[in-house]
Amino acid sequence: FQISKDEYLDILFEDLELPNLEKNQIAKITEWKTHRAGFQTAGIPSNISVIRSLQQSLARRTAMTAGKKRRLKELEDELTRIKNIEPAQQLEENRLKKEIEELRKKIENVPFIDTFDLRFKNYEKRPVPSSQAVMFC
Repeated sequence: FQISKDEYLDILFEDLELPNLEKNQIAKITEWKTHRAGFQTAGIPSNISVIRSLQQSLARRTAMTAGKKRRLKELEDELTRIKNIEPAQQLEENRLKKEIEELRKKIENVPFIDTFDLRFKNYEKRPVPSSQAVMFC
């Protein structure tokens, strides 16, 4: 009885093939991993994004006070122009000072950070397939 080297290796490694993974699809387990998914406006305090929240706050404050600051600058320039004129215009000067003070109060009343400025890190769960592979020796 004689056997070739290739036949011997085929017989020896016959049972060491990779398992048929289609059979394992039935017993497939899906694991879930969390991944970052941007930002959202609601969430728990531990997920707050301080940087994004402060950026939102700065943008809101800039938008809400830009026109008032521009008007304040115009009024201050007009007040200095009136003060430089020789004949004193006390009524006009008092009106400008009052209006300047009101604008400053309005600018100061804009809150530093508000609830709708808050941004929270958003996480979503993504499925990660895993197969139950067991090797018996």
